[in-house]
Amino acid sequence: MKPEYLTHLKHVLASAKEALQKEGFDALVIHAGTPDFYHADDIEKTFHAIPHFKRFVPLDSPHHILILSLNQETPRIIEVIPDDYWEEYNDPTQGLWKKGFEYEHA
Repeated sequence: MKPEYLTHLKHVLASAKEALQKEGFDALVIHAGTPDFYHADDIEKTFHAIPHFKRFVPLDSPHHILILSLNQETPRIIEVIPDDYWEEYNDPTQGLWKKGFEYEHA
């Protein structure tokens, strides 16, 4: 991840907060998306996070939630980790993008 990402993040966060204030909202919540499966099969289709989520976060994996609040300086990302043995957990918190967020697991 290039250092320009943090400049990009600062710009999109400022733009989003301005829109929230203008429209009278306190927070913005964006879900990365939910994996989809082929009919009658347990194989997932290739996942792509929704563009609104990717505008802020360069992750292309499901089960992530972005919370941007006017009351908090740093936006939060919550990763919902399914409680089953089918899911393999890979810690995506490595990288430059992580510096712009509070990251937690649920």
